[in-house]
Amino acid sequence: DTINYPSGVSVEGLAYDGDSTLWVTYHEGGVRRFHVAGGGSVAGAGELTPIDALDGFHNAYRLTVSGAHVYVADGGGGLKVVDRASGAIVGAADTAGFAKDVVVTGTMAVVAASAMGIQAFDVSDPTNPVPFDLIHTWGTALTIDLFANGTRAVVANHDDVAVVDLSHPDAFNILASDRGTDK
Repeated sequence: DTINYPSGVSVEGLAYDGDSTLWVTYHEGGVRRFHVAGGGSVAGAGELTPIDALDGFHNAYRLTVSGAHVYVADGGGGLKVVDRASGAIVGAADTAGFAKDVVVTGTMAVVAASAMGIQAFDVSDPTNPVPFDLIHTWGTALTIDLFANGTRAVVANHDDVAVVDLSHPDAFNILASDRGTDK
């Protein structure tokens, strides 16, 4: 099979689910799934076979796999939660800003929400993500990653890097930044 990429769009993110499926986001082109053949890992992959293109996305940027779900930062479409088995969107929430990236730690999804900073959602019920904190970071929050067992995040802003304490979901705190910690 030939992989037909959407024309005029760029690949923005990808995530391998560990069960032979590669999830790929396309800026202005949605989300597609591919079967990874050969070895059960991307490193041992001998072939990518298209599974399907998923509907219902506004402007997909990055995504992450957690348990039975895939969490998608969908630009102006906010946070989308996809069932891994069916590929159907099972939950969604508006974000304070343009959703560019998402990470999941426990039952919390944290979205890099562009000029609004980072925004957290309770995803204990993935069909109903509930917002519960927003912290403004300097610049435009573009990407986010977790460390320290998911209790801290590093956020890449347009012109700054910030480390945020996530251990108190209702009161995030900037611990370190290129610009200091006073906001």
